[in-house]
Amino acid sequence: MFCVVLGVVPADPELGERIRRQVVTTTVEDGAAIAWRPSHSLAPDPDKDGVMTLLLTAMSEEPATPESIVAAAEKVVSSSAVVVELWASAPAPLRLKPLEGYQEKITVATPHNHEEPPFALAMREWGLVLQPHILDAEGIAAFRLVVDQAIANIETALATQQPQLAVGQDAFCFQEIASRNKERFDLRLQEPSKVALVKEHIISGNNPQIVSNLKTAMGIHKDAVFLEEVDFDLSVVYSRPGACAQGWHADGDHVKGALDAGWEETGWKHALADPYAICLFLPLIDLDETVGYTQFWPASHQHRALAGFGPAAHVTGSVWNGDGKAGDGIFYDYRLLHQGMPNTSANTLRPVIQIIFKKKWYVEKANYGTKSLYSS
Repeated sequence: MFCVVLGVVPADPELGERIRRQVVTTTVEDGAAIAWRPSHSLAPDPDKDGVMTLLLTAMSEEPATPESIVAAAEKVVSSSAVVVELWASAPAPLRLKPLEGYQEKITVATPHNHEEPPFALAMREWGLVLQPHILDAEGIAAFRLVVDQAIANIETALATQQPQLAVGQDAFCFQEIASRNKERFDLRLQEPSKVALVKEHIISGNNPQIVSNLKTAMGIHKDAVFLEEVDFDLSVVYSRPGACAQGWHADGDHVKGALDAGWEETGWKHALADPYAICLFLPLIDLDETVGYTQFWPASHQHRALAGFGPAAHVTGSVWNGDGKAGDGIFYDYRLLHQGMPNTSANTLRPVIQIIFKKKWYVEKANYGTKSLYSS
């Protein structure tokens, strides 16, 4: 199976419905069945001065090709006034931004007329939840004090223990800290006093819903004791001025043998395996275009075959920007595609607390090194 995204101009929903209704097989001799996603999206075409384009998504299989689906759609519209183009293709469904956007769908404060709890629903559907005001001013100050000292200490240690490194330019990966590309670092905060801050400010009486939300989203029995089933890693991801954009990536892979969300003729089904890890980002400063933020592709966690297809999110206008206020929390499925954006400020450090809540059987092996910075 493969997925295609078609761009249609003019962006007329009735024209899109006509294509979905009439284009049910390709124009190849052995016409393959085509299954359309029932909804559509809109995006400006940067190659056509931003003209608004209707985006349609279809699934098919060999002997069809993306080009044959375009040809079938062109045959149906049969008008020189209508342009049908191939915008993207992939070996898995490409989820597009809903017409109403993502914000209301991923913000847990928004009521949902659904039996499933809002956090679990958003996490399953989009792999992403925004929860404002997790940290108050006191919590932000407490974490910032610890983070500033930890960064000063580790950068002194890098200079003395590894003087050959051009920190900020060279790649390195130690037990304590790893570079995440130019001027971007992930520093682990492992001391008991730092871990205690998480219990005090994140999973305490100040935020009683966080534990219950995570348990539901991760498929943990409601009567289970959370910290007997789940542990967490604490770090700070900080980007210094000059940090460039990351490539699209997921922090963790899909588990071997676990289910993706699949495709059926009747629509999109969601048999996705529960997440084994959910990451929480907590910025300690306000995030904007200058200091940067993290950019996400909502729903990209649903299919392992989307690894490497992150640029399709830009092409189709399907990204969500994680800018916002200090103390606002962004939870995301560990399998979700995302990328850190540049820090173009003159002298502002961008520190973001990262807490990875993970089932105890999962051991992080890829994101840090096995050698200590302090090894001779």
